[in-house]
Amino acid sequence: MIKKLLIILLVMPLFTLNSYSQTAKDYVNRGNTKSMSKDYTGAISEYNKAIEIDPNYSDAYHLRGTCKSDLGDHRGAIIDLTKAINLNPKEPMRYTNRGLSKLALGQKEEACLDFSKSGELGYSYAYTLIKIYCN
Repeated sequence: MIKKLLIILLVMPLFTLNSYSQTAKDYVNRGNTKSMSKDYTGAISEYNKAIEIDPNYSDAYHLRGTCKSDLGDHRGAIIDLTKAINLNPKEPMRYTNRGLSKLALGQKEEACLDFSKSGELGYSYAYTLIKIYCN
């Protein structure tokens, strides 16, 4: 009995250490799960943790910005999406999503520029958005 208790006492701290060794990607994955369930506030919390661990994780900013947009915080979304673009300017969806938030705020010309950039980077649906909103 004492031997079992001693083993438990020795092994238990290892489980505690593992709970603190989450990576930024782990938090992004949890955020994605929450986002798919439309728990955008919970997802943002997970993306915040990912950004704390890795402040240069562009996907975390992009995903957090998208959730902010889904919650109607378009100004916050634009800030996050701009950060994501600055960290990785070759990802077209970041421009599209930022453009949609700008459009929601009535910034039509700026939105159309983002849609155009997204199209240039290969996202062909951006041209559909330009036809709908920019012509």
